[in-house]
Amino acid sequence: MDFQEEIEHILSTIKNKRKALGITQKQMAEHISLSQNAYKDIEIGKTKLTLVHLFKILEILKIDFSELSLKTITSETPEDEEDIKKLLIQQTKENREIKAMLKKLLDKS
Repeated sequence: MDFQEEIEHILSTIKNKRKALGITQKQMAEHISLSQNAYKDIEIGKTKLTLVHLFKILEILKIDFSELSLKTITSETPEDEEDIKKLLIQQTKENREIKAMLKKLLDKS
């Protein structure tokens, strides 16, 4: 998966979860202090998504950061599968630490 596909995956995950929860773009925009058009532009990839907005969106939608970056992985052997699991566990731990640090920074501002 290349960078653009990864971004599209993240935006698609956000959009699908928002819709599944019955949250409108307008409601989401209000929660993260944006206009509805500004939020729509983020969701369709017209405007770049900042980390601040990303973490606010994830918090509202109750999405763990690690869910966004899971790529489709095929393993050749059970050992590959075990290595993949270890990497994903490590990535989840690191993502939680990053999220906690960003939350502390946001709370201070």
